[in-house]
Amino acid sequence: MAWVEVLKENHPDDEMIPEMDKDVKRLERIAERFSKIGSLPEPKDNLWVIKPIGQYEPVYMEENVKKIMTTNDKFEFEYISKNVDDTKLLGKEFAKYINKDTIITLNGELGSGKTVFLMGIASHFGIENDVCSPTFTLVNEYNTNAGFPIFHFDVYRLHDSSEFMEGVGTDYFYSGACLIEWGDEIIEDILPQETIHIDITKNGENTRTFKIWR
Repeated sequence: MAWVEVLKENHPDDEMIPEMDKDVKRLERIAERFSKIGSLPEPKDNLWVIKPIGQYEPVYMEENVKKIMTTNDKFEFEYISKNVDDTKLLGKEFAKYINKDTIITLNGELGSGKTVFLMGIASHFGIENDVCSPTFTLVNEYNTNAGFPIFHFDVYRLHDSSEFMEGVGTDYFYSGACLIEWGDEIIEDILPQETIHIDITKNGENTRTFKIWR
């Protein structure tokens, strides 16, 4: 498992090394299980940290999403999705904190997982079956049981933000949660400063990298 490093923290004494060697296989199995949900186990007694190679810090997905959704701080982190279920799980985690002021843009080529991520959000509100990309209608409105609607935009067919302003306007931004496919490509100049940006990159048939930033 080339993507796994097993690190020993706060225990530099040599006698720990044989124990580490003995437990590598077990730790690799733990790492594999946690990688499927995009998060990592807390180190037990500060003894073990399992770190995905390529990440600058061990990523605790739930903690990062909570910070993103409950503050207006600048941030950047990556989430690796290995399949559709991983992508939906990320959407579900975001959905826990969505409110009427949330604005999220989703950027990535066709088939990268934008709509799948939104289906994860929708499943939290029990409206997963209602989700479809509004390529021709520009915006779909989904009613939720949370006291606010979700507006799902697909601005791919627009040329620029002026066309968005003429046809839709920004009133939606203050009327419910706004989830905007292709937002950064077309209307970035009119998005509020607190907008959360998600850039999705395809790394193969099933694997996706989600770069999440403000």
